[in-house]
Amino acid sequence: MANASVLPVGVVVPTLNAMPHLPPHVGRIRELAPCVEEIIVVDSHSTDGTTEYLREHLNLPNVRHLSHPPGLYASWNFGLAQLRAKYAYMATVGDCVPLTSLEEMVSLAEGHRADVLLTPPKLITERGEVSERRWPIHDYIEKHRLTAPAEIPGWKAFAWSALNVPAGLLGSSASNLYRTEVMQKHPFPTTFGYHGDTAWLLENAPELRVVVAPQITSQFLVHASANRARSSGDTPRRVLLSRLARAKWREVLPGGVPANYPPWCGNDLEQFWQKMEAWLAARVEYRNRRANGLLGWLDPRMWQARIAVARHMKDTRLIARETLERLWNSQV
Repeated sequence: MANASVLPVGVVVPTLNAMPHLPPHVGRIRELAPCVEEIIVVDSHSTDGTTEYLREHLNLPNVRHLSHPPGLYASWNFGLAQLRAKYAYMATVGDCVPLTSLEEMVSLAEGHRADVLLTPPKLITERGEVSERRWPIHDYIEKHRLTAPAEIPGWKAFAWSALNVPAGLLGSSASNLYRTEVMQKHPFPTTFGYHGDTAWLLENAPELRVVVAPQITSQFLVHASANRARSSGDTPRRVLLSRLARAKWREVLPGGVPANYPPWCGNDLEQFWQKMEAWLAARVEYRNRRANGLLGWLDPRMWQARIAVARHMKDTRLIARETLERLWNSQV
């Protein structure tokens, strides 16, 4: 860097028809601009004036304006691939840490040699209200009573995400700092809907140095439309993510559970994945029979499948809850 006071950070700003939330967001980006190496704006063919607004109000020397076809994680990956800075920060619309927080994040990432530094986001609704929702990152910090930065062992980051699918330990990428070379080598998966963050951690956690900084505050804007899309596809995504986790587990553990994994962990995860598959099979059976209209409702096999769905769902959640309890208490 030419200026020692400039943070070794590249900021990616992905946008798509974001005008309602763009003016305050651009204001925050402008505050960061003089203090970071580069900013990559990636607009996905907006039609509401977003592109023009960004080019007018982010017309700065270290800002590059690029275009990419719509596709959430595909656009993210495209922006990340352009970066030259050591660290990458995803400034999604409505979500942007203040400069003081970004400075602290860089300092901690450097000090802990982190591949990814996590911070717990405060969830804000589009009406500006604090949401009562909790994500796995909030539970992890609370259950482990973390008050200072701490490394999360790769196996625990993997297991924690596997048991919480479709949510994941990463929380919001706009609350995290990533090592650019890691992201360019391992881009976000693009086939898991809104849960590419979760899939990315499941694919890479065993090889990553993950650090959580509970004392740093960040913000995540909960978009109602994205919430509805997530909810409508949660069950199939949950199963796809569980299959990904199971495949990864078998890939990195061909010789059995390594010494740094608790011996019970693999058995518990296998039980969880088996029950998840049973839940999916029962759900497919129930939906197929219900689709037969009145005949389906008169078919006792439809009601048996419905009962099986409830039973397997209950068992899956029980196994996850009990395994998470053991993870909380694990000292490994």
